[in-house]
Amino acid sequence: MPMLRNHLNPAVLFGLLMLGVSLFVLSIGGQLWQEYIQRGSYEYGGNEPLSDFYARIFFIVFGIILTFVSVAFILRYRWARIVMLALFYIATIAWTGFILFLVADNNIRNTEWIFFGLCAVVFGLLIFCTLFLNNEWVISHWDSDYVDDSQHRKDILDM
Repeated sequence: MPMLRNHLNPAVLFGLLMLGVSLFVLSIGGQLWQEYIQRGSYEYGGNEPLSDFYARIFFIVFGIILTFVSVAFILRYRWARIVMLALFYIATIAWTGFILFLVADNNIRNTEWIFFGLCAVVFGLLIFCTLFLNNEWVISHWDSDYVDDSQHRKDILDM
């Protein structure tokens, strides 16, 4: 289908993907905040566990930062690739800490295989994103803003 073809830069496509991920992370933070407002303050009597507070703040702040960096990535600011790499390194460290916390607290009883599968998916995505951002082909496309559309006009509206 020629109409579904596009000539978007791989960096722009990756930025659009990360924008979707950032909105998902932000929605998790919003959901945690809404649950706290609706019932959390009554259940804990004002003394909520510190881990719940940190989880809410982490998802909201990380979602806002990731949204900002994703938009900068789509606009191809040079610093956005470096900041995105730093965010992936931070996410890897945070995910490893989360795993160690769950294993130490013995919260993965009867779900070990699902837990290890989820860990493989998350670490695989983090490794993929890191390798993708350091790929020479992607870096070379970072500077290619000009596209001569005369070679692509025949694909417009199936002409």
